[in-house]
This record gives sequence, C-alpha cells and structure tokens, in this order.
Amino acid sequence: GQRAYAPGIAFVQWTATGTDRSPGGTGQPISVTGSTMYRFADGMITHEYVYFDTAELMRQTGTQTVPHAAK
Repeated sequence: GQRAYAPGIAFVQWTATGTDRSPGGTGQPISVTGSTMYRFADGMITHEYVYFDTAELMRQTGTQTVPHAAK
C-alpha cells in the first residue's frame, strides 16, 4: 500500500483480498480497502488505529443489507 510519514506517525493504505469462507458464505472473492495509522515512541509502536469499509465488507459477504443511499 501507500505510506506517509510524520514525526512519530505512519499511515498505510491497503487492500485486503480473500474468499468468503464464513459459515454459510458464498465462496466468492472479496476485497476491502482501508488504512492504518501507527504511533511510535522510542522505536516501538505504541498505538495502532485500523479503519476499513465495513459496509462494503458486509455487502460482499451478505451479512447486512446496505441502505440504497450507500450503494
């Protein structure tokens, strides 16, 4: 993914891909984008914040009906 840096902070944009193998899953490929922010202190990761499109993941796995406006 793409990376951006600031003192003590790093951002990573990513795409996760796989296959829906959940119980009752479709067996179809899925793909979800997201980003992660890391905070560093003394050379160690002190915090990790992960954001991803949960509505898109739910739509692809059929676990929730997405409202019309969000499609």
